[in-house]
Order: sequence, then C-alpha cells, then structure tokens
Amino acid sequence: MTIIQPDRTGAKLNLIFITLMAAVVVAAVTLVFLYNRLMNLKHEAAAARQEIEVTELRTAEMQEKLFALLNKDSVAELATSRALVQERNPKYLQISPEWSIASRY
Repeated sequence: MTIIQPDRTGAKLNLIFITLMAAVVVAAVTLVFLYNRLMNLKHEAAAARQEIEVTELRTAEMQEKLFALLNKDSVAELATSRALVQERNPKYLQISPEWSIASRY
C-alpha cells in the first residue's frame, strides 16, 4: 500500500506570503497615518507663524502709540495742561547704609 502525502512546502510558502502581505498592509496604513500627522503639523506651524506675525504687528503698533504718548513734547504738554511744575532741586529717596546689603538681593 502506498501512502501519498500532500506537498507541505506550498503551505509554508503561502504562510510566509500572507505574513509578508499583512506586514506590507500594516506598513502602508502606518505611513498614511504618519503622513497625515505630518501635514497637520505643517498646517499648525503655518497658522502659528501667521499668528506670531499678527502679534508682532500689534506689538509694534502699541509701542508706536506708547512712544507717541511718552514723547517729550506730549509729556510737557500734559504737565502744563494739569498745572504741574518742574522741580528745580528734587530730593530723592536715599537708602540707609544698614539696608544696602538687603537692596542687592
């Protein structure tokens, strides 16, 4: 009596082929997710850059207004409008020597 056994090498090759195809599919899906995340980060970075530019512009405008308010002529005009007088001999606050060490820290 002759026993015929099926060829088992084809089954091993099919298993290896299926495993490799599954790995390729997983790698492709992973790459799609990574690409999507990269594009989202690029868009967020562009939006952040635009927001920084707007903030810098607002800061420059505020500084310009502040410098206009603190201009020597406008401060002098404000002083005269409020009837303020410039002190000729101002007396400044002086720190006693015993507290000079504390003022350093």
